[in-house]
Amino acid sequence: MPAKPVLKERRKRARRPSVRHGMAGLDRIAQRTGVSIGTVSRVLSDKPIRVAPDTRVKIREVAEELGYRPNLLVRAIQSGKTGMIGVMVPPFDSYWAQILYGIHDSLTEHDHVPLVLWAQHQPGRDKSPASERGEDLAQIYRMIDRRIDGAILWPFPAVLYAEQMSNIAELSTRNIPIVTIDHELDPQHKASFVGMDEAMAGALVARHLLSLGHRRLGHFAGRQVHSWAVARRRGFEDAVRLAGDATCISVEVADEIAEVHAMQLLNQHPRPTAIFAATDHIAEVCYRMAAQLGLVIPRDLSVVGCGDLDIASWLNPPLTSVRQQPYQMGRRAAEIVVKRSLNATSMPPIKELLPPMLELRGSTSAPLKLA
Repeated sequence: MPAKPVLKERRKRARRPSVRHGMAGLDRIAQRTGVSIGTVSRVLSDKPIRVAPDTRVKIREVAEELGYRPNLLVRAIQSGKTGMIGVMVPPFDSYWAQILYGIHDSLTEHDHVPLVLWAQHQPGRDKSPASERGEDLAQIYRMIDRRIDGAILWPFPAVLYAEQMSNIAELSTRNIPIVTIDHELDPQHKASFVGMDEAMAGALVARHLLSLGHRRLGHFAGRQVHSWAVARRRGFEDAVRLAGDATCISVEVADEIAEVHAMQLLNQHPRPTAIFAATDHIAEVCYRMAAQLGLVIPRDLSVVGCGDLDIASWLNPPLTSVRQQPYQMGRRAAEIVVKRSLNATSMPPIKELLPPMLELRGSTSAPLKLA
């Protein structure tokens, strides 16, 4: 009955992929090459060792043939480094997605991997400060328990962050290097920071609107518990003040009631002729409230956003917005955390600000009386 030998052969072949997926160990490579396990280990780990070139080539050829993959868990135990970086940066919008791309690309280039986590984020889910802190802490513990070499964080929501400092201390007191994006931590945490030069961004917007002839300006500022919002507002207001003949009304905007704030400011008499919104999301709210009042952008109201998100080019008219460098921010955050993880006791925290650019579109023009 010839079918049985064929069946056995198929079964043997079916077992071979398990070897290709890392079942082959150093001992088997040593047997095939006739050298010690220690020699095989050092060659495959690129550690310095006196080995004849042809032996080194043979070891690598056999390792490839057998489908050998290094056991990184063992290597982590031996070295104390896992090559894993905790990342608490949710893909909130196109800006944060680009940051994540930058983090991912840079970490993999440095032979590290991101462990990406964030707190629960179901739409419309009400969370108390206590539950928010608890969720963040649970994710931090997940990273710590997996022995991350460093962490990249988006400290959000910053309004709760003063109460969450004990959560961050879980990382900093263990000498786990921290890099934050968008919000700086207190010096006690010895955290590095990568972000945009927010004061420069605010000044860029103010100078643009002033150059068009606007003298009554409004600013929908972000919550002043965010370091980025404080610097962005300061840069804008300082530049308006330098003009001498211009005025600025700043309103701190909470996202959940942005429509109320926008309507209040646009109903003032005299109304501002130009608005600088702290984010593109707030600018989109301003568009909707202006439409309800019968205002035409930019004829009756110029609007500038910040972030240059995807929605900026979708709005009608397309939104003039501050372009940040999110991909580069992510890359730099990853590069810094890897360097600090390798020199945790000797390398001080790093603060790096990337320059902004103003993307001019159709939402700004000279005020009506000067057009």
